[in-house]
Amino acid sequence: MCDQQVGQESRHLGYEDDLLSALEVMESILTATAVCAMCPQLVCLYRPNGELLYMRYPTAESRSALDRLLVRDGAVAMVRSGLPFAMLDEVAVAAGIGRLTLARVIDLPATTLARRRKAGQLTPEESDRLVRVARLVAMAHDLMRGDGDAACRWLGDPHELLEGESPLERASTEVGSREVEDLIGRLRHGIFS
Repeated sequence: MCDQQVGQESRHLGYEDDLLSALEVMESILTATAVCAMCPQLVCLYRPNGELLYMRYPTAESRSALDRLLVRDGAVAMVRSGLPFAMLDEVAVAAGIGRLTLARVIDLPATTLARRRKAGQLTPEESDRLVRVARLVAMAHDLMRGDGDAACRWLGDPHELLEGESPLERASTEVGSREVEDLIGRLRHGIFS
């Protein structure tokens, strides 16, 4: 190898070292991305000391149909008019469960599920229960920092703090859903009991 090649290689390695140092600094500054449970369209970046660094609302074009369920603007009207049946499948995919399992969680018998699929729309009551589960799925994804597989496992695994039920099983009632939301909030803040 000639001296010129060695010099170029050294400069290249120096550049990589600088890049790695810059990435380490960025990691130390931007440690967490959070989604507020009350306002899920809000995205925040925090420093390691908990100081808010950056906050933004995504544009309407970037939101999926599932996100629109969780955003206050228009969500109530959507639920009151009954959600499209396809939303049930979107929530099921996000939760990592099948359509029938989700139907059981929102108390929708298989025969009624078949009728709703044919009609293409859920009732307002069924839509409200679906949004309740969608909110928990979004919170679980946030808890796992966007790791969908981990969130799905967490939602489906029994937990001692929920008397041996999985968060999805517990969410079959409004009271149980609130318990799961409370548990997620405690876990996010490091309170494990």
